Amino acid sequence: MKYLSWTGLQHFYSKYIGNLNEQLKNVKKSIGNLGNLATASKENLVYAINEIKSALSSFVEKKDIVDNLTSQAGDAPLSANMGRELSEDMSVETEWKIYNENNWELKYRKSGYKRYQVRAIYTDKNGSHDNKDRLIMSGCPFTPDGDQRLVMLMNVAQQIVGTGNIQFRTNRNVTLSAEEYNNPVTYECYGEVIVQ
Repeated sequence: MKYLSWTGLQHFYSKYIGNLNEQLKNVKKSIGNLGNLATASKENLVYAINEIKSALSSFVEKKDIVDNLTSQAGDAPLSANMGRELSEDMSVETEWKIYNENNWELKYRKSGYKRYQVRAIYTDKNGSHDNKDRLIMSGCPFTPDGDQRLVMLMNVAQQIVGTGNIQFRTNRNVTLSAEEYNNPVTYECYGEVIVQ
């Protein structure tokens, strides 16, 4: 997918935003003082409305709109298609999605462009043993953009008793590395993962 270049963004701003500001100044001059509408004649109001329509209709000329998915022009403005795609890329999710595997609960939601907020939690009733890159999930619902480790805290009754990490791998496996702990313990991890 191609995005608007810096040169294209400058062109878009100077051609449309700057131009619109000038047009709106001209409209205000043309219709006079809007603060005293009681004395304005019907003709002046009709003229003002037509000037505003004209200014807004010339904001973006149809001939200048191209589809940036197929255009190589660096100064092309965004098409409606491209704007929609950028909006989808930059959108965020407010509701958590839940994935469960091996009694682990993974909550995740989109937090930005190619970013997921994640929360993983599991209570191990047997304690923490042999936790050096131990596979805890083999079907993560998203694919990270490179292996990524997040800090994980071990707690008992909300008291931190140890630390470790959870690694999200590009093969969609999730692994755990943690300290030894001989009593039941809850593993909890919260962070952000960059995805493909």
